[in-house]
Amino acid sequence: MSSDIPLFRADSDSSKNASLDRLESVDGQGAVTADDELHYSRCYWRGKIQFENTLSQSLARSAGASTTCKDLDCELMKTIIDFPYSACLEKIDSLISIGVPGDHHMEANNDYATLVTKIGAILDKEDTALTRKLDALVRSRGVATLAHLQSYDGAPACPPSAGDVDDNGVSHIALYTVKLQEWGARKGKGLSFKEIQTTLDPPRSEVKALVEGMEFMGVGRSKKHARHVASKRACEHLGIEVK
Repeated sequence: MSSDIPLFRADSDSSKNASLDRLESVDGQGAVTADDELHYSRCYWRGKIQFENTLSQSLARSAGASTTCKDLDCELMKTIIDFPYSACLEKIDSLISIGVPGDHHMEANNDYATLVTKIGAILDKEDTALTRKLDALVRSRGVATLAHLQSYDGAPACPPSAGDVDDNGVSHIALYTVKLQEWGARKGKGLSFKEIQTTLDPPRSEVKALVEGMEFMGVGRSKKHARHVASKRACEHLGIEVK
């Protein structure tokens, strides 16, 4: 998947199975071995890099033309300090049950270490939909609802549904993009789209509608269609009426 999330090299099947066994062992309160300690220290490192990189990309997008690297460094540090770790951990636990040992790292007694270790453990599962949800949760600073996160389960590319065309067979799904842009301008909310061409044969595109730290995924036959699908999901989540 091409996205803002840097994907690491996939483990071999044997390594992945071993990782899943470790997760089950910790969830089941099994004994934590020396190998487990090493594994979770790597999860901590991987999650830490991923967490800070996700926040950095979000800050870079919203930075003004006069923003300096020093400004961004200060803003990143402030964001990390003020991040709602407990709220994010609760939502992660609602998405998937992943236990981490309490003493795998010298800083493991705080929510920061627990969160980044769980992020690393989730990345280790190589689950694309779950990784998207995790990315959306971090970018939204824990604001993204569980209902919104479920939209990242993905949907196949398909023609407009019956609800997307009027009686004359004319597609009106584009109205969602228009209404979303009007809403953003009226509310003074930041709105942008990130477009990704995923396959050429058959043509399939993914587009993310980025709204105030939240992301809404759209999949379609073209980038334009995918953009409208993403806008539709955003409008439905934000309560924007399209008639």
